[in-house]
Amino acid sequence: MSAKRLTERKLIENISYMLHYDRIEMRGSGYAFDCNKDGTLRSMTKAGAANLIYCQEHPAEYHPPHVEEYVHSYWEPATAQCRCGHVITLDGDAPCGSCGQWHNAFGQELRPPREWGEETGERFDDNGNYIGGGDDDC
Repeated sequence: MSAKRLTERKLIENISYMLHYDRIEMRGSGYAFDCNKDGTLRSMTKAGAANLIYCQEHPAEYHPPHVEEYVHSYWEPATAQCRCGHVITLDGDAPCGSCGQWHNAFGQELRPPREWGEETGERFDDNGNYIGGGDDDC
């Protein structure tokens, strides 16, 4: 039996921008400040503001400032409803936080971990952690 799927897994992408001041003499070093796409700076700490002022007051040490785009992405896991009614996250093998029923990443119900590996001789604890058996006992 499978849990009732509520949401599908989806790719989340966040885009951020940094205003870079790259040092001329020391390639790969410099400063970067959080900004928007147009280079307008966002709020920063006092130390960050002091570094920005230094960059602006010493233009001969830095290449002209430029904005770089950064794309950060991750997968948001799907959710489903366990037969007990509790909403679960489908992100690998895990138990329902309410009734303890184990599900895999597709929402299929699983036997308890202590019953896993019977065919291979492997053993797992109640949390699903591998504790031995199979080929590593040789």
